[in-house]
Amino acid sequence: MIDNFKSLSIGKYMEIQQLAKDESLDELTFQVKVLAILADKSEDEILSLPLGEYTALVRKSRFLEAKEPDVIKVADKYNLGGLVLVPTKDIRKITTAQYIDFQEWNKQGSEEHMVEILSCFLVPSGKKYNDGYDIIEVQEAIRENMCVAEVLGLIAFFLQVWQRSIAISLHFSKREARKMKDKEKREEMLKRIRTQETLLHHDGDGLSMWMQ
Repeated sequence: MIDNFKSLSIGKYMEIQQLAKDESLDELTFQVKVLAILADKSEDEILSLPLGEYTALVRKSRFLEAKEPDVIKVADKYNLGGLVLVPTKDIRKITTAQYIDFQEWNKQGSEEHMVEILSCFLVPSGKKYNDGYDIIEVQEAIRENMCVAEVLGLIAFFLQVWQRSIAISLHFSKREARKMKDKEKREEMLKRIRTQETLLHHDGDGLSMWMQ
């Protein structure tokens, strides 16, 4: 029985998150489905348990109610399902392909596609991004073997690095825009930059929302 975020895979966690969004489930049905996922049992097996054992499982599942799940610091590499995955920590080494794929998955929903987003930045040791390996295999390794605590650590890291890079770029663009002599074009450019700054701020709230 899984009873902490360091033992809960991101795949199972996302299953539970999807169940939580299903408004057709009553409280007891939802509870049984969650326990089945955490205990790796069928729902019938959960319902067949003696009441005392069922109650004990419910107590162990209470860790899911934590507002701030455990977070593990980003590692230099991750051994997942026979794969050694290395995070691209240096934003200067992120390729155009990685950036484009990240943007595409992010547009489709960061909560629903967390695994795919992480696969943009976790590359098998000795390989270049999406070259010479099966990225679907990487995604499965992340989904089944990376725990929630590790995922949250990576999300926090990449979000911080990404925001810092974009903020620097916007600051530079703002300085250049203010030098423009054409007032109309200058105001239009500054308006676009302010819009991007607002979006950047809102994106920064995404991590805390996802963690709740």
